[in-house]
Amino acid sequence: MGPEYTIRWLFEYVDCEYMKRALKDVGHHNLDGPALKGALESIKDFDVNRMAKVAFGPEDRTGVQEYALYQMHNEKIIGLSDWQQAPILAPYKMQYGTAAMIYLSV
Repeated sequence: MGPEYTIRWLFEYVDCEYMKRALKDVGHHNLDGPALKGALESIKDFDVNRMAKVAFGPEDRTGVQEYALYQMHNEKIIGLSDWQQAPILAPYKMQYGTAAMIYLSV
């Protein structure tokens, strides 16, 4: 497993959380885009198995706020760090618009 697997797993973990919240709030018959958006924006300091803390809000789409580093060793997960502040990602501004890709802006 590479880092892509771990990142995708983290995203899907958050997806499941806000979908659960939306279903709890409005039920499956009333589930729609605004309900999902509201549930996503309700996520604050959500701990994803000690790998990352995520938060969203109406004006905040940062997602990962803090992270911790781990390593697999002899089929065990070994913690390598305490929580660290995640760098802020921002769209890269091009001369004629905004790039579709997100670049690290630190």
